[in-house]
Amino acid sequence: MKRVLLLIFTTIIMFQFLIACSTNKNVAFKEFYSNVIGFSKTDEEQAIQQDTILMLTNEEFQRFKDKYFTPREIPMKSPDKEMAILYLQMPSVTSSVQGYSVESINVGNNTLTVNLKPSSVAQVDGIEGFDGTWKWVMLVEVDKTNLKDNMKIIVNK
Repeated sequence: MKRVLLLIFTTIIMFQFLIACSTNKNVAFKEFYSNVIGFSKTDEEQAIQQDTILMLTNEEFQRFKDKYFTPREIPMKSPDKEMAILYLQMPSVTSSVQGYSVESINVGNNTLTVNLKPSSVAQVDGIEGFDGTWKWVMLVEVDKTNLKDNMKIIVNK
């Protein structure tokens, strides 16, 4: 009888451990840049192909920033060493660009899930001679404790 009870308790503890390991964990984050940016036809040679990029080191972020942005466009110091940087861009098909803010970020099963909420709408009409596209761009510091290089990133709007 004791063996049966021990087996049952061991099984219950193992299932609770597996459930705890497989659930999504909330991750600490801090938005430090969000704005509408116009990408013109001349930017296409250095277009940012991905709508989401996770950079785990400060060096990765500095290379990214130096390649795609001038210091004037993103006025900031280097991020905290304990934080990763998440780049998000949401293209707009019209001159009314929907803005977003981060509601929550979760990590689980090698997936980083970013939940956004609409925050504002920016109207970008009236720029003479502009022949490009508009994007809502965000940079978010994310606690990198449970992050990996090859994580799948899901953005829920």
